[in-house]
Amino acid sequence: LEDSRYLYQFLRKVYDIKSWVKEKTQVALDESYYDLSNLQNKIQKHASFEAEVAANKPRLLAINEEGEDLCRRSHFASQEIANQLEDLQSEWNHLQETSNLKKSRLHDANNALIYLHGLDEFDTWLEDNEGILVSEDHGKDLNSVSKLLKKLKLLKLIF
Repeated sequence: LEDSRYLYQFLRKVYDIKSWVKEKTQVALDESYYDLSNLQNKIQKHASFEAEVAANKPRLLAINEEGEDLCRRSHFASQEIANQLEDLQSEWNHLQETSNLKKSRLHDANNALIYLHGLDEFDTWLEDNEGILVSEDHGKDLNSVSKLLKKLKLLKLIF
């Protein structure tokens, strides 16, 4: 009877943490990184998410320890306990992999956003300087020609 009580207490703990892991896996599977708006906020939220997952690792370890202890004591449901532990570890590993993948994709999305901003700045700069190159103004006097030459030399230095 005592063994049955230990088993059901253990199974309740396993069920609770499996539910939590499945819930967090769904959060990690979210593909909001495809939308580049509020990307910094998403990165910060994911860092908090990772901290929450890491904070629950001792809970997983405690359940594993408890299950292994029940198996070592030759509990009548040792096989079921071992199966539950294996399943729990598999789900935990899937959560870790999914979380790491999301972190990587958020990082890639951030790099893409930085690149796109750089392109926008370059396009703006190019539009501004294109006017200098196609200008019909060749200068009216020595002073205006000198200014145009300075602008042209500056552009040549950049390229």
